[in-house]
Amino acid sequence: MVAHESGRRLLTQAGKSGFALLADEDLESFVHDHFGDTHTLSVPRQRFLAVGGYPPGFKVCEDVHLLIRLCAVSRRVGVVCTPLEVYCVYEYSATRSDRLRAQRYNLETLLDLDSQSGAFPAPVRRGGAAAAA
Repeated sequence: MVAHESGRRLLTQAGKSGFALLADEDLESFVHDHFGDTHTLSVPRQRFLAVGGYPPGFKVCEDVHLLIRLCAVSRRVGVVCTPLEVYCVYEYSATRSDRLRAQRYNLETLLDLDSQSGAFPAPVRRGGAAAAA
């Protein structure tokens, strides 16, 4: 079951190919609805390095930081609409072992991302802000 309308639109667009290329008008809802869904993110090494990779010094949400910055500088965003992984949640992970501390770390990362968002295209900025709210 697909939880978000944007995901259903992507699945319809992908059809049998299993791949969808986001149109500009889909970027805001994608960023909002898939905020943090970076489990199988695949990025060319040059692009990863060009945006600065994962931000140093953050313990939680650094993957979201990277995804939003990638969306902000990319002219095309493609989505593979086929399951590629199994996501495991461990009791002692950084986000589960001390949820209050994890939320503090999350906030630190998102505040840093927000400080950079003024330069992002409007759809990416709005989608990220709505998801973080």
